[in-house]
Amino acid sequence: MKKLFFHSPIRYIISLIVAIILILIRLVTSNGFQNIVAYCDGTFIAGMILICFGGLSVVTFFGGFDIFSYNFSRKKEGASSLYEYSQIKAEKRKSGPLHFVPYFVVGLFFLLISTILLIILNLL
Repeated sequence: MKKLFFHSPIRYIISLIVAIILILIRLVTSNGFQNIVAYCDGTFIAGMILICFGGLSVVTFFGGFDIFSYNFSRKKEGASSLYEYSQIKAEKRKSGPLHFVPYFVVGLFFLLISTILLIILNLL
């Protein structure tokens, strides 16, 4: 059985670092270290970028970009057609971990923070 959430702590750490960098970029560009709206915007932007990247990873996981990699690696994989290449890659993907889950988890975490900050902002 595949580990769904905690198979790759490195991906979680990298996702967190990227999100924090994106938040800091938003805060620096808006001079908003004292402004709660800038924090809300930064966490939302970071969360959505990670979720979009996770969506692209899902498409890759299900073979959406196999046609692009087929021309470069068909000799190495031993496949004579795109269908065979897709089947070989699908078998390899079944045995590997779900690499897109950390991006969704961290992205949803930052979207949750953004939502909480928005609620706080509306209550003030």
